[in-house]
Parts: sequence; C-alpha cells; structure tokens
Amino acid sequence: MDTETLENRQISLQAENEALKKRITELEKQLEAYDFSLFSYPKVVENAPISFTRVLQDTQGYALANKEFTRQSGYTREEFNSLKDEEILGSIHKDDLDGFLKAHEKWCDSNFKDTFRYMYRIINREGKTIWLDVYYYAELDDNGVPYAIDQIHVDITERINAERALRESENKYRRLTESVPAAIFIYSDSTFLYGNEYSKNITGYSVKEMIGKNFWELVHPDFRELVKERGIARLKGEIQPSRYEVKILDKYGNEKWLDYSGTAINFQGESAVLGVAYDITELKRTQHALMDSEQKYRTLIENMSEVILYVDNDDKILFVNDNAIKMFGYSKSELMGANAGDLLIHQDYREFARERIKLRSHGFADRYEVQMVKKTGEVMWVEISGAPLKDLDGNIIGSIGLHSDITDRKKYENTIESSLKQKELLLKEIHHRVKNNLQIISSLIKLQSAHIGDKEILSLFSESQNRIKTMALIHEKLYRSVDISVIEFYDYVKNLVDSLYTTYGISIDRVKPVIEFRSIYLDIDTSIPCGLIINELISNCLKYAFPGKKEGKILLNLTEDSPQCYTMTIKDNGVGVPEGIDFNNSTSLGLKLVKILSEQLGGKVELNRQNGSEFIIRFKSANYLRRT
Repeated sequence: MDTETLENRQISLQAENEALKKRITELEKQLEAYDFSLFSYPKVVENAPISFTRVLQDTQGYALANKEFTRQSGYTREEFNSLKDEEILGSIHKDDLDGFLKAHEKWCDSNFKDTFRYMYRIINREGKTIWLDVYYYAELDDNGVPYAIDQIHVDITERINAERALRESENKYRRLTESVPAAIFIYSDSTFLYGNEYSKNITGYSVKEMIGKNFWELVHPDFRELVKERGIARLKGEIQPSRYEVKILDKYGNEKWLDYSGTAINFQGESAVLGVAYDITELKRTQHALMDSEQKYRTLIENMSEVILYVDNDDKILFVNDNAIKMFGYSKSELMGANAGDLLIHQDYREFARERIKLRSHGFADRYEVQMVKKTGEVMWVEISGAPLKDLDGNIIGSIGLHSDITDRKKYENTIESSLKQKELLLKEIHHRVKNNLQIISSLIKLQSAHIGDKEILSLFSESQNRIKTMALIHEKLYRSVDISVIEFYDYVKNLVDSLYTTYGISIDRVKPVIEFRSIYLDIDTSIPCGLIINELISNCLKYAFPGKKEGKILLNLTEDSPQCYTMTIKDNGVGVPEGIDFNNSTSLGLKLVKILSEQLGGKVELNRQNGSEFIIRFKSANYLRRT
C-alpha cells in the first residue's frame, strides 16, 4: 500500500472517529435524561427483569427483544416479528387500545419529542392479563429522522393489584367507618385530625368544622379534667381505662351521654388517639326512668296490703315484702332462703302447691286457694295469684306470688253456700210440688173425661191434659236437674214427643220423629212456651197430617243463631195445612196458642205449605227479653 493510500485511509479513519465521538456525545446527553444505557450491555439487557426491545423503523421489525419480553408476551423475537399488525394490536386490552393509539399518535406527531410513556394491559399468548408501564425513545439520525425505537416494558401487574387491593381495603374501611352508628375520630395534641360523617349526628359539627377543633372543648365541664388527664396520659403511652361513659356538649349546647373508647395509635408518624363514641343519651334516660320506676314499684310493693313472695325454681324464697312479716309472723331473715311450701303451706295442700309451682315453671300463670300456717300454728285461707318470674333473656328462674288472706271471705262463702243449698233444695221441692199438682189436675181431667160421651168435648179435654203434661214435664226435669236454672232441651223434647206419640197411638215406624238438634239449654221461662208450641204443632201433625195409614216423618230442629236468639222449625211431609185456613186468624185454640206464645217470646211464626207443612218460629230467650 502506497503513502497516498495510507494518508487517505488515515484521513477517513479520523473522520469516522470524529463522527463516532459526536454520536457518542449525543447518546450520552440522551442517556442523561433516559435510562437506556443498558442497551449497550447485551448480557445485562438479556437477563434484566425489565423488557428491553428495539424496533427498526425501516423494517418495523424487532432487532432486539430480551428474555423478559418473551416472558411478558409469550413470544420470542422471531415469533413476534412474524405477527401481523392486527395481531399485535389485538394483544392490547380492548379497554386500553384506543387510548394507547391516540397517545402514540400524538407522540409521533410531536416528532418523537421527549420520552413516550403509557400504562396499559396486554393479553399475552397464554391469555394472561399483564399491566405494563412502557417507555419509548426514538433513536434519530443526523437529520432528526428516527431510525429505531428503543422500548422498555415494566411489568407492574403486582403493583396494580396491590394498589387495587389497597383501594378496596381503604374503601371497605371507609364504608365501615361511615356506616357504623358511632362517631369515629382521631386527635393528637388535643386537636381533631379526622372524623367520620356520623360524628355530626353526635357533635353537631360537620367534619370540616371538627378538623382542627380542640377536643377538650366538646367535653362537658364536669368531665373535662378527667378526659383531658386520661387523654394526655394515653398519648404518652400510659395505660388508661379504654372505655368509659362521658358527657359532652354538642354544637348547640345540648348535653349528650357517650359510651367512649380510646386507643393509642400512630397516625401520620405522630402519637394520636383513635376514639369511638356511641350516643347513649336515650339509654341513660331509660336507665334513670327505670331507676325511678324501680323505686316507685319497690315503694308500691312494700306498701301493698297483700303479701309478695318471689321464689326460685326450687321454691326457695328470694324476696318478701314487709307485709309477709305481718301475715305469717316470721322475720324477714327467717323467710329468706326458706322453702316456701315446707314453711308456710298446710300439709294437706303441699302436694297441690308443688303441682302449681311446676305449672309456673312451664310458663303458666294461675290463681288458686290453699290453707297456710302462721308461725303461731294458726291456719288461714290464702288466695295466691302466681306467675312465672323471668330473667332478661326470658328464661324462667322462679315465680312471683301475690298472697291475699281470704279467711273471712271463706267463712262468708261457706255461709252463703250453705244458704244457697238450702234455697236450691227448697226450689227443687217447689218444682216437685208444682209437678205433682199438675199431675193431679191432669188426673182429675182424665177422670172427668171418662163421663163425657161427646167425642169433640172429649178431644178438648185430652188436649188440655197434654198441655198440662207438657208443663209438668218441665218441672219434673228441673226437679231432677243439677242446675235448676236451665234444662237440657233435647232430652225434654224427646220425652215430650214420646208422650204425644203414646197419647195419639201413632207408631214411630209409620210416622218417624226426627229431632235434629242436641245440647241446647233453655231457662224455665223460655222452655215452657217452647214446650207448649211443640205440643200443639206435633199434636196437629199426629192428628191431621197422616190420615189413614199414611206414612211419613216429622222433623224438629232448634238452632241458636246468635247468643240467646233461636230458630225453631217443625216440619212434616203429610197432607199439609189446607189453603182455606188462615193461620193468623184461625179459630183453632192450638194455632192461637202457637201465635200467642211466639209473641210472648218476642218472635213470629212463618208457615210454609209446600211438601207438607213447615212452621218456622224465630224467638229470643226470656232472659234476653227481660234485659232489653
């Protein structure tokens, strides 16, 4: 090689060297602002925990892609270069794609000024969503035209998830502090640093008004020194009661009771106190009201004329009022803890009393009478009103009994009961004698009728005799009844109907009697008119409804439509009442009696002539009529 050639080569190398120095200087200036220096260290770049790539502008292919890029995307450099543009863009999360494209376009339009930075999500080859924080830097030639784009992709998925979890946690605790029905606040050096929204409900101050306000100023003067002393000590780390009741003055000067809890915490690097306060003003009022009520009831119980005893489930006495001392003669110390049944109940009634205690242990209240014994041995009659005694949870822990001395009353009751028995015997004797007298009259009529040859007159005598029997039968029932004020009407009607069938010689197989009601009780003043009405109408049925050998049946029913208001129905399927007979203006004594007796009971009679005869009588009991 000649000298000239060497000189030319040297000049060329010097020029290239100067250009290289200039390029290095430019890169150094760029790298002062952007940390892309690692691209100069292939091994470091290849193994870095950050994705490094370089995209050549002329080919739009990746000239460099390290291992982290492959981990993030799931593609090697060669595989990624083989992807179409729509496939590459498709890997960007659909919710982030539009924003990324607009930001990138803006960076390109700015002639790649400064560093492009954007955070977005990708869906990698395995379908996993990854958050990326990307940095793009354009490599420019001497003419300011980019020949490559250097890219850094930082996987920030864990950071994003941690931030999201932190936000969710913050939101959860914020919702908790804002939803709990208590004032939650933080103070340090006597100044409020934080307060939730509910604090306004208690203090009257908005959160904005609370922040910076002196904590002690809210405390009622009666409690201010105590709360201040404990608060300062707590800020110093000293152990103080964590929960106590305190009174404050709200924004409007109203006194409020709080259930307050304080805990020492570190807040923003300083010692502080976290306070939680529940408004217990109403509870305090209720407590005071209960105390007043308890005092009133205690005064009432101690001054009652009756004896009050509380016993547990084993019948041990838990409480007695002062009147127990007067009634039984024992001192309070002798009564307390003693077994009430063994000490006070007469031996003949102890088993009975134990059964009543068992009932109350199952939640039943009752009232009963027993004989009890004083300390002196004197026996007295006592009425006990007992009820279960329960604790605050509703569990039965014993019973309470109100004891009244009824010894004098029992004496009067025995006297009255004896008198009533005598009068009852007298009334039964009267009914017996009335029944006997009516039977004598019936017998006299029967003897007299034996001398009458006129069949029509004889029939009148027979009907009168039946009416007398009807009344006599009621007195017979009352005489034999346990309760002489009423009679069981079904039994009476059955006997009456049987008697009428016998009188008229009608077989129950030919004309069947059907009594449809049961268990209705009527007083004597109602029973007699009803019995006479039944006598007249059943007699008419037996005499006229079934001539010759005609068969049929007679239905008789009595219903109580409302208290002491009744409907009686007597129906037959015989020939029926002739159309020519006007029931309301009948000359028949029997039908006249039916109308008169119905009106006597405050009722009326309806006649239905279809398919035989049906008499419907609606009436009220005599007792009801007397009251009205």
